[in-house]
Amino acid sequence: MDYIGGENDGQILQTGNSAYSDGDHEPPNKKLKRFNVWNYYIKIQEDGKEMCECKACGKMFICGGRSGISQLDQHIPKCHLMMKSRIAEYFKLKKLEHVMVRQSITQMTIKHYLPFQFVEWDEFRAFTKFVSHNEDQFLSRDAVVADVMKVYLLEKDKLKKQLAAIKGSVCLSIRCWTSSASSRGYVTLTAHFMDDQWNLNVKLLNFCHFDPSHDNFELSRKVIGYLQEWGIERNVFSITMDNASANDDDLLNLKNQLSSLDSLLRTFITSATTPSLEKHFKCCAHVFDLMVQESLKVVRDVSDKIRNSLKYLCVSDSRWKQVSQCVVEVSGGDGGDGLYLDVPGKWVSTYMMLTRAIKYRSVFERMCLKDTSYSHCPSSEEWERGEIICAFLKNFIGLANIIPESTYPTSDTYLYEFWGIEFSLKKMMLSEDDKIRDMASKMLIEFDKYLSEYSMILAFACVLNPCLKFQYLEFIYENLGNDMETVKNKVSNVRKAIYALFNEYANKSASTSSRIPVRDSLFTSRERQFREYLEKERQEKYAGGVTQLDLYLKEKCIDDTNVLQYWKRDREYDILARMARDVLSVPIIAVASESAFSHGISILNKYRSCMVSKNMEALVCSHNWLFGFSRLAVSFIAVGILF
Repeated sequence: MDYIGGENDGQILQTGNSAYSDGDHEPPNKKLKRFNVWNYYIKIQEDGKEMCECKACGKMFICGGRSGISQLDQHIPKCHLMMKSRIAEYFKLKKLEHVMVRQSITQMTIKHYLPFQFVEWDEFRAFTKFVSHNEDQFLSRDAVVADVMKVYLLEKDKLKKQLAAIKGSVCLSIRCWTSSASSRGYVTLTAHFMDDQWNLNVKLLNFCHFDPSHDNFELSRKVIGYLQEWGIERNVFSITMDNASANDDDLLNLKNQLSSLDSLLRTFITSATTPSLEKHFKCCAHVFDLMVQESLKVVRDVSDKIRNSLKYLCVSDSRWKQVSQCVVEVSGGDGGDGLYLDVPGKWVSTYMMLTRAIKYRSVFERMCLKDTSYSHCPSSEEWERGEIICAFLKNFIGLANIIPESTYPTSDTYLYEFWGIEFSLKKMMLSEDDKIRDMASKMLIEFDKYLSEYSMILAFACVLNPCLKFQYLEFIYENLGNDMETVKNKVSNVRKAIYALFNEYANKSASTSSRIPVRDSLFTSRERQFREYLEKERQEKYAGGVTQLDLYLKEKCIDDTNVLQYWKRDREYDILARMARDVLSVPIIAVASESAFSHGISILNKYRSCMVSKNMEALVCSHNWLFGFSRLAVSFIAVGILF
């Protein structure tokens, strides 16, 4: 639209962000006007004259020579048919605009977990009125709830179809929540599975209200009901629950009910010859959190002194200059990464504060000589204790970096970190520091308790990694200080268990194949002969009881490769690939990365606690299905770099 400033000479015509004087060259808005006029007319030749026909009413106008376009422009608002068409088009566009606005608001609500009532805020309504120029179609919170529910049901139907089409099994993780504003409890059910492209998917199935004071059967009944609703009750491979003593009975009941349904979970439980496989898994994030907290307690004196030192040294410019001078003397002018002051309650920032302080240990020691008032420098024993604990905590930094729930890692990626923690604990058991040794002894007992549940599935994941196989298992067992006889026994147990599990998959595959009818009419004679030839070749290859697992283990370990891509490309070991698909999907840690090492339990804030359960489930699940889990990378949080 053109905005005219006045009737005086030199009036300003403004289009968009440009302004032109009447005395200047022709403004571009006139060209735009001519272009718009011709959208409503058709040029034709009649009796040698150039004529224009109105597209709406068919009226003819002379448009050649000096006739210009003024009469064409004047006809547009007078043409009733044209105006009727333009009004219809206008309302069609406005309706489309309103639909698009609602879709954007719904997406924004789901993505950012906005309260439903935000559409009724005066500021938001003023904004939408300004943008859409519409005063009458303000949304209410009920409309937003309805839109979110539509998205939830649509995405739920898509996920159901995806789960029905997967070739492998589903691994479940169950997590309990409590409310900060009431005694209400909640439970989340999450599915971990491989799609056809061998991408690991993690989908939140349910986020529902659950009575914390439940009996031993209520949780299992609720979970079974949800699994039946999703149609995957017969396709469960493993279950991982958060750590709680009450969950032991829930796990047992859930196992029994799924076993009665002839679930794959029953195959997994009964196929192995070792007790380890007869258990479900409890999320080990809890024991890792305890280890981190216990480690920080051991170095509390060190961290307190370093924290007080940093506060003391930064309080005045004169001390700051002394610190800077010491840094120059120690590092030769290179300040390096600097010192950090940690954030209380953030163990990663405390770890960073300790590691940086240890690096500049000599700076603190020199400040003791230059400033007689400085009395916070740790002792030599405390410095050494801090170094040991930092080396131990480094394992958890590596573990936290592979936990992000949006791209959940496969179970084999935890191998190095788990056994790295065990190796560090056994190394600390040999320390001359009593505090370190006592701490390591207590931790090792807890760690062995939890690792015993995971040891077999981690070993399976190791064997099914073509870069590692049994060779890496032997290497790990030896480096953990076991004698050769113990190493042999451990490897033998893993070998028996993985062969037992493979045989179950092979039997299941054979029974499935026998039920598939083969119609010779579908194949030509040559095609049938070729298939018979391939089958004969296959039987010769596996003659004498040789299995796919035998041939796979005989192959040499390959160089570093993507494990999932390896099994995706493999066509020879189809049965083994199906087993690998399920084993590598088992979730080792069932919580999000930002809370994997948090102190306490999962708590729903007071604002979410006030929501209707079905609305909250729709909001949380839709967010996961559309945007994945919120990924919080492990960042080294600090108040600031001091120098």
